[in-house]
Amino acid sequence: MMMKRPSSTQLIIGLILAGLGFALATQIASNSSAGLQTLPQSDLVRILDDLTSKNSRLEVERSSLIALNSEITRGGASSQTALSAAQSRADALEILTGQVAAHGPGIVLKVYAPKEAIPAEQLVAVINELRDAGAEVVEITGIGEGANVVGVRVVASTYVVRERTPAVFRIDGVVLRPPFTFRAIGDGPTISAALNIAGGVTDQFRRSGSGVALTIEQDLTIRTLARLTSPRYAQTK
Repeated sequence: MMMKRPSSTQLIIGLILAGLGFALATQIASNSSAGLQTLPQSDLVRILDDLTSKNSRLEVERSSLIALNSEITRGGASSQTALSAAQSRADALEILTGQVAAHGPGIVLKVYAPKEAIPAEQLVAVINELRDAGAEVVEITGIGEGANVVGVRVVASTYVVRERTPAVFRIDGVVLRPPFTFRAIGDGPTISAALNIAGGVTDQFRRSGSGVALTIEQDLTIRTLARLTSPRYAQTK
């Protein structure tokens, strides 16, 4: 007997569910390698609360998608309603994966660094802190190879490598030099508080000799898009 082929709406929902699972796994992995044993209890409690909150939101979204898929399978939802719901979630996933421009409230963090002042782990620490504080869209801009300002959209697979040349970094394959500007869309006061925590990323920049300027924005636009790459190892299941 021939099996019924899944509809396009069900395929969209399946892709979104896979994306949510990958987002949760990445979030947990980013914190597990961050040297948690050296953090004070207050920071550990904050990180645990952040992960618990993110896990709860992802579980709610996952349950909603599973329920919607069940309705479609049973024929209990109209095609238009189902397609509209799936499309709205697909739009959200496009934002999270850096495939479309986005705007909203957030923060702008500018880092003015003297030569050789920034180790790669400090840039990674900023990215992780922004994620932990609930930033939904993140962009890093700096000076590119042609002396022009170049931006990189931060996604789950983003990596940072310091080149042998002083103060030169490669972020997702893009060469960037300071000064750096981080733009993040999310709850501005929450993100600002996380970045300014005692001993946090802004403190670390200042201790290494960098100048730091942090502002909360009511509405900022991020137009840089992430380069879409095919996974080498991960497969849908």
